[in-house]
Amino acid sequence: MRYLQLLTVCLLIIALPLIGCSKTEKQSPTQVVQAFQDYMELLKAQASRSEGEHMTEEQAKQFFEDTKSLTKLFIDEGTAKPLFGAWLLFNVESFEITGETIEGDKATVTAMVKISGLGGINLDAANKQKPQEQAFQLEKVDGAWRIADIDGVIAKNPLRGFLR
Repeated sequence: MRYLQLLTVCLLIIALPLIGCSKTEKQSPTQVVQAFQDYMELLKAQASRSEGEHMTEEQAKQFFEDTKSLTKLFIDEGTAKPLFGAWLLFNVESFEITGETIEGDKATVTAMVKISGLGGINLDAANKQKPQEQAFQLEKVDGAWRIADIDGVIAKNPLRGFLR
């Protein structure tokens, strides 16, 4: 029994650093996009909990750590901030990944997204959007998939030179 416990401890010591090593390097483009949406929901939940009151120091630290983790899903910080900043404004009612295309070091992940409002404003039934397809463009950087753009927002932006 003692031998089994010792073996388990040794395996954990060896395995835990390997498991923790850059999870995003092993993620597919679809998994990166799903992680993006999951982080966005988490950040919105954290922000809504503290709405109307100041965040505690612990809440602020957690929000900061989650934001840093989210930023790592992007090709660079200049791309991350405008894209996830804008995405935070949307009240996403539904998000369903519908496809993935990989061509070398570039990939496109499509998702059907239904928006029920913008910021704190909910749309009434007549103005609610039908689900619309959003295309997430990803690039492989140092062996890991990273979001480079969402529906060409960065590529079409006349200020894109300042964003990167």
